[in-house]
Amino acid sequence: MQGLDYRRMNVGKNMNLLWLSGRVIGSDMAGTTEEMLCSNLRLLGNEVVLISPGRLEQPSIEHISIPRIGIQGLETLTAARNIGKVLKEKKERFMLFDVVLVDWRFVRMLRNDLEKLGIPWIIIDRGPPVTSGIFGKGIKRELLRNLQKIFWKSAWKEAGRTSIGGFVVSGEHSKLVRKLCNDKPIGIIPAGSVKNKYLATKSDVSELLKISYVGRIDRKRGLQKIIDFSESLNTYGVEHHITFAGEGDLGSKFSEFNSDKFSNVGKISQDEVMVLLAEQHVGIMPMPDLPIWRIASPLKLAEYLASGLAIVGPSHPGNRVGENEQWNLLSENNWWSDCAKKLSELAKENTGWESRFVFPAIESSKSLMWDIIALKMSKDIKLMKAGL
Repeated sequence: MQGLDYRRMNVGKNMNLLWLSGRVIGSDMAGTTEEMLCSNLRLLGNEVVLISPGRLEQPSIEHISIPRIGIQGLETLTAARNIGKVLKEKKERFMLFDVVLVDWRFVRMLRNDLEKLGIPWIIIDRGPPVTSGIFGKGIKRELLRNLQKIFWKSAWKEAGRTSIGGFVVSGEHSKLVRKLCNDKPIGIIPAGSVKNKYLATKSDVSELLKISYVGRIDRKRGLQKIIDFSESLNTYGVEHHITFAGEGDLGSKFSEFNSDKFSNVGKISQDEVMVLLAEQHVGIMPMPDLPIWRIASPLKLAEYLASGLAIVGPSHPGNRVGENEQWNLLSENNWWSDCAKKLSELAKENTGWESRFVFPAIESSKSLMWDIIALKMSKDIKLMKAGL
């Protein structure tokens, strides 16, 4: 897909945008969202200042890095305090901006600073607090989860009173927050991707089915079922290899499975991810059908589709883009067995893999390209501001 020609687009008056993010830019994988959106918003003619922890190695984007204490429970508090200091120091400059985008975690703590700044603000929610089953067990974790839930609800209620709107990651996410924010306009910013520049003709699936999982290698993501998936493929006689790329609390466990069927390349760069996925046939979305994953917009799904992969895993809204997608091999029950059976039949046919999966996946990915997402985001901000 060709990039958008921003110079020929009539997207209205350019804006000065201030973005207050809790993501650790440069080390947090999800921080890709801020980097790519800031870059593409600038290409649309907007000026963007990003304030967050971490460091952004992209000179074209103005990034003000703030320190924080990396202790659970104090991270958000210290980041908010330091953002508040920056807002006070640069108040005369920022009060001339058009809109400030605020991570939901900072809304309560920066409420007074936002009021003094005196410009319209928009809440950004890239993911609400996780459930106790995701967080793990224990009184301390349950207390932290409950506190986060209180802060999250309070942030959205404040947005319903004083913001001009909000952004979430999916339609399911939008349904979750609408009852809290007095019907303020809600825009959707899904996880995006870029065109995979390494794509070439895929190898023969009947000889070796190449499968990948890219992302956090954590217990909460249902990765244990990938082993069952491999065993099911063995049962059906499908020659395959599954590559893991990432790190997490199950990293060492999956390293033990390095063999002719499994390999774990660990955490790799974004460019290396594109090289890896360009060679694969199938991407695994193992996240179970739980509330936190139903509302999600996983970065890996956008990357898989941009690389022309068929998708396997449990069937729920977080693992899909829309309905009736050709690349969608998701299953309602026992995905590891059902998807293995589907793939065994397709591998035996050994015909039309590119037309059946590669081309439809790439076509679906076009709506998830960062330039498209940034253009819609820019228009949404202007509509929210116009509705004042």
